Amino acid sequence: MYGTGVAPASFAVPLALIGVGAGVLGPSVTADVLRLVPAESSATASGVLATSQQLGAALGITLFGLLYFTELARHDVVRATSAALFACALALLAAAALARFVTLPAVRSPA
Repeated sequence: MYGTGVAPASFAVPLALIGVGAGVLGPSVTADVLRLVPAESSATASGVLATSQQLGAALGITLFGLLYFTELARHDVVRATSAALFACALALLAAAALARFVTLPAVRSPA
């Protein structure tokens, strides 16, 4: 089913799962990243982290939106959506591969 025949639940359920996942993982990832920073630099690190997140979101929306609408102009909505989602999956795999090779210093627990 495409167009007006698509049930709202087919969009609402996946979007809700994404929102819950981001809400659960976001704070713990942020805390883990900021735990690696010395206390005197935590305000700066927090600002850099927030700016990086906003910049990444804006660039991601721009690039994947550009791909989507470029494909939409040449093909149907299904092909455009498939192309954009495939590019998102590739970007996530590339980010995961990159993260695998980044080493961070061990954090000591307070005694």
